[in-house]
Parts: sequence; structure tokens; C-alpha cells
Amino acid sequence: MSDIAICILSRGGFSKPNLWKMFIENSSNINYYLHNKHPVERWESQYSIPNIIPTGWGKISLVEATIELFKEALKNTNKSHFALVSGDSLPLQSPERIYQKISSLKSSHINCNGGFRAR
Repeated sequence: MSDIAICILSRGGFSKPNLWKMFIENSSNINYYLHNKHPVERWESQYSIPNIIPTGWGKISLVEATIELFKEALKNTNKSHFALVSGDSLPLQSPERIYQKISSLKSSHINCNGGFRAR
């Protein structure tokens, strides 16, 4: 079974750390990669990628940070799918359901949902 990489661009960790911690602990076949602009809580640091790019809103540095996330995720060749999400995102379905939905995709999808921040 192939793994899925969830690549997360964040200003300083997850927006709802307790929810994310519970979600991640119940995940299998999903790997997490976190690019955090500011220091994160201890448990989150295990998902932080080593090369952090100083980012700015609307700057090319966001693209560079995204590339760093994907480079780190690609080190594990067992990945079949990649998802890029904001640190302000919240998981609304179980890890198993998300894995099923993403792994069943046969082609690339780009979906941009502008919404409100959970902070």
C-alpha cells in the first residue's frame, strides 16, 4: 500500500494543535511534513522539515517553501499522492476516509478553497 504525503505550510504550527495531534496519531499510511515560519510545539517539531525558508505573504518565498516540503516528502519513494494544505486547515473527516479519497484519485487535482481562518 502506498503512502500519502500531507505537506503543510504554516506560520507557526497547526491552528488547532489538539485536534491535529489526535488526527495524526490515528493516521496510518499518511506522512506529514510541516514548514513552519515560527517555532512550534514540541510534538509538532517531529514533522517540521529541516530547511525552513523565511516567507512573506504573496512572495516567491511561499513557492520556495512549498518546493522544500515536496523535496522532503519525495525522499520517501513509497509516496503515491501529495496534498498541500495550510496550517490553518482542519481535518473534517477521519484519516481513513481522507486516505481513501486521496488514494482513489487517478489524476492530478488542484482545488483552492478560500475560507475563514480558524484562529
